[in-house]
Amino acid sequence: MVIAFGNTKGGVGSSTLALLLAQYLSSVPGLHTSLIDLRENRGLEGLSSRSGLVEHQPIFDFFACDLSRLDPLMQRLGQSAKGVMVLDLPALLYDEKLTALIAKLNQLIIPFSYERATLDASIYFAAFCRRINPSLSILFIPNRIHHSAIYEFREEVDTVLRKMGGVSPAILEHIGFQRIGSLDLPIELCQRVLPVLELIYHQYLKNNMSNNFSLYP
Repeated sequence: MVIAFGNTKGGVGSSTLALLLAQYLSSVPGLHTSLIDLRENRGLEGLSSRSGLVEHQPIFDFFACDLSRLDPLMQRLGQSAKGVMVLDLPALLYDEKLTALIAKLNQLIIPFSYERATLDASIYFAAFCRRINPSLSILFIPNRIHHSAIYEFREEVDTVLRKMGGVSPAILEHIGFQRIGSLDLPIELCQRVLPVLELIYHQYLKNNMSNNFSLYP
């Protein structure tokens, strides 16, 4: 199964959430999880390097590569009887290789915030991906939400987004998410987002996995 995190607007927390989901899925018995960093800045690759320096061994496989080298990697990983690939997508919307990848996705997760530019980018990205892959399952995650902030039209925004996919509970801003130093995550951060990770797995992934493990035979 192929799960991707992405948004054409940077700074929404896609890399952090992809890392959290990979960690969560790795705790599910019988699943073989791979996290793949496709972003231009290679943020997850930097965390992987630091993990090696402090001798932290992640419980999932990690790869960093360009879109041009992704297909052979996915074909190899797809040979696993129960392989799950979590991708951190680049923001290259009109790259032909990204378009081909979107057509192969099973689940797209779009982190966003209730801010005009981010909302516009999120909706446009979802519509673009759905046009390429009409059967694609999409989940929007309100991320880095300030507890005391008042977000006008939040209910109206969620109503619009639900016409394109699901909307998860919000993840509140926390300084710990800005201080992640390696692929080894502090347990308290995982616990803060556990309800959202459990929703992703039980509502969006679990029931579909048996039909998608042989996507890359």
